Parts: sequence; structure tokens; C-alpha cells
Amino acid sequence: MMRIDPPEPAGCITTTAPGDHTFSCGDITYRVMVNEMCTQFACGLIFDVHGAGMSARGTRNNTDLHNLAPSHGYLVVHPSAAPEGPGTWSFTDSPPQLADFMSQMMDVFHVDRTRVHMTGFSMGAAMTFALLCTHPDWLASVAVATGSSADQGMTPDGRNCIQAIDADWQPRVPIFFMSGLHDPALTAEAAQARTDGLVSRLSLTGGLEVAGDGHYQRRRWTGPDRMVLDFLTHDYDAESERLGGHCMPGGTAVEATTCTHGEIAIDWGELVLNWFINHPKGAS
Repeated sequence: MMRIDPPEPAGCITTTAPGDHTFSCGDITYRVMVNEMCTQFACGLIFDVHGAGMSARGTRNNTDLHNLAPSHGYLVVHPSAAPEGPGTWSFTDSPPQLADFMSQMMDVFHVDRTRVHMTGFSMGAAMTFALLCTHPDWLASVAVATGSSADQGMTPDGRNCIQAIDADWQPRVPIFFMSGLHDPALTAEAAQARTDGLVSRLSLTGGLEVAGDGHYQRRRWTGPDRMVLDFLTHDYDAESERLGGHCMPGGTAVEATTCTHGEIAIDWGELVLNWFINHPKGAS
């Protein structure tokens, strides 16, 4: 890790001291975990974005990235769409706001630009796709958990962000995609179609299973310009019966969106962190 000048507060970032901080920027609040090493050395950056009706607290309980990632040299940001409770993102307004705060974090903390990553659940996956198609040059890799069958974010010229990931999309950014087989928001058929579309448009090859146990399956495709796509499906169900497979396995506390039913053998937060560690910019 490269030594940096001491970070100085600027913009919405009112302190750069080590610790767990809350910053307000416009109508979004950000929970930011700062490890002491990130005040002396260039750390990576992880944005972990909640789904509709959730908040930073619930996402932290599901992924635990604010505890898992800092010792590996990452600053971790959990945005909340509504400061005092569950919130919903705007497909129009939220992506540029998130991008603005990401830019502030990169500048203030002298972030290692080869290790900037983003992950999101459900509507947070839409926010991740939105930045993936508008700022792919910023991101080293992303991880998205489920979503919906509806459009997932829009480009400035009005295109669907998933469809905008096509043969002309540059730079290529590795994508880790997880979806539940019993998910009513993004059906198994729709998730497979989304994966097939990315494989086709990006001219990827492979699709062999790289992990699994009969209740989850993880397959991998690779392609030009160091592109990697992993697709993980599982048959787990959420604590909330209404959500079915629209859930995240692992975490430190049970939320409605936590996978609690089934023979659960994986932890989404740990898988995401390992994906990010293994996919800095320039990695093959």
C-alpha cells in the first residue's frame, strides 16, 4: 500500500479520523467505516447499497462488510436513501448523488483507484448497474444481489443500464451476480435471461461450475479485456415469507431480507469481499 498525505475533510466529509462516521450529503446519509491505516496509506473503497424499504443498518447486518473489509485495506460506505428509516432510491436522482459522494471519498482519502468496488441488493443492484454503465472507469469490479425484472437504472441518454453493457462497453468490469431460484422479484428465468444476455453481448465463454453443493451453484464466464462474469443461484428463502428467495445469505443479524431457510452454506458478504480482493483493476 502506498503512503499518502494525511486526508483533510472536504465537502460532505466532515472528519477523516478513524472510526464509524455518519455524513449527510443532500438527502442521503452515508455510514462510513474508516480504518486507521486508511489515514496513512491508500486504501481501496467499497460502496454497499441497500434495496427498497431498507437502510444502511439493514445492509450492514446482511453483509457485515463494515467489519470484514477494513482490515484488508478498504474504506466501506453504506448509503441510506432516507436518514431516519427505510428508503427508496430514485433511478434519476440517486445515481449521480452516489457518484458525487464516491468521488469525494476518492479525493479526500487519496483512495487507491485500482481498488474501487460497488455492491448492492435489489434496488441497490440497480444503483450499482447505474454506476457501472455511467462510470465504468471508476470501478474495478462489482457484485449485485438479485434485483427486479424492471429496468435497472438508466444511462444519461435513456438506455437501460444492463442493455448498455454491450460489445462497445469499455472498460470491462468484472461482475458477480447472485439470484435466488425462488425469488418473486426476479424470477429464475429472468435472472438466467439477464445472464445469457450479458454472455452473448460481451462474447463470453465458459459457464462451468466453479462452486456448489446441490443447493447453490456458481458458474463463471470469461472474455476479452479481462472480463469475468460469475453467476450464483441458490434455493434459500428469506426470513420474510413474502420475499421468498429475494434474500442474502450470511450476516450478523436477521433481517427480513436475510436468507434463513434452507441448507445455507455461503455468506454473501464474505463472497463479495473475496471477489473484490481478487479483482482489482488490471487483474486477469
